[in-house]
Amino acid sequence: MVPVRLGGESLNPIYAPCIYSLFTHDLCIGIIGGRPKHSLYFVGFQEESLIHLDPHLCQDAVAVTQTVFSPSSYHCSSPRKMALSRMDPSATLGFYCHSRTQFLRLMEELPELVTPKEPGFEYPIFEFVDGSCPDVDACTRQDQYRALSRRTRTLLGRDKERCGRRLAKDVEGHLNANDLRPAYRVLKKLRLKSLSRACAIRAADGHLVLDMDGQMARWAEHFGQLFTVDPPTGQLHTTGLQAVDADPPIDETAPSLDEVREAVAKLSGGKAAGVCKIVISVWSFSKLGVKP
Repeated sequence: MVPVRLGGESLNPIYAPCIYSLFTHDLCIGIIGGRPKHSLYFVGFQEESLIHLDPHLCQDAVAVTQTVFSPSSYHCSSPRKMALSRMDPSATLGFYCHSRTQFLRLMEELPELVTPKEPGFEYPIFEFVDGSCPDVDACTRQDQYRALSRRTRTLLGRDKERCGRRLAKDVEGHLNANDLRPAYRVLKKLRLKSLSRACAIRAADGHLVLDMDGQMARWAEHFGQLFTVDPPTGQLHTTGLQAVDADPPIDETAPSLDEVREAVAKLSGGKAAGVCKIVISVWSFSKLGVKP
């Protein structure tokens, strides 16, 4: 099974000869595709139309446990046709190789069938690539990522639900105490589509810290632990490090009047005055006759 995309919004007509050629190959068992919002199974072609079977056609149930039963429902008595131009560009090409010999023959014969013949469009629908494939490790990493992602979403959902219940309990407590202002602030938090980053702060026992005083205390505890941690015992390796060049000398000569005028003129265009990149919003040199 080879999933392919044969165009953007619609089928690219340069692939039409390739599709016709695939149906003529003896190892091709059809194409899974259809038209937009309607799946079909293409089994052949006639002129510029594709012959298809509709998997949505309802059939009577067959009692396969019986010794004799009618196989008529396993076949289509009236296959239909559809114009190739109506085919959805997303499709899956099906091939069946009974042996390694047939697979090697398929690899040898397919490149010519799946490559458009129009000049400038000689890019195949798909191609075989030699080399070792690290799919085993890649699939293992993907499975681990999916499992970790599912667990993360589950834990986040639980935390969100627990946080919502706690906020609702706080609202109830404020309302019972007729304290409307804190209740209004908590209700604003409940109306948010997602909890703020501040709600992700946890106490040492793992519970979420929602009130501002508790969050500040938790941050103070965190930085206190950072400041009291033991310094690293390893030595910094300086082998191969090059000394940094010394800073160039700074010209301390007082600027002339022309240089000041030029610098002030540049300020009106939104440019910085000098290499220091410090923008000064107001210049006033009334005695020198300089205006900003």
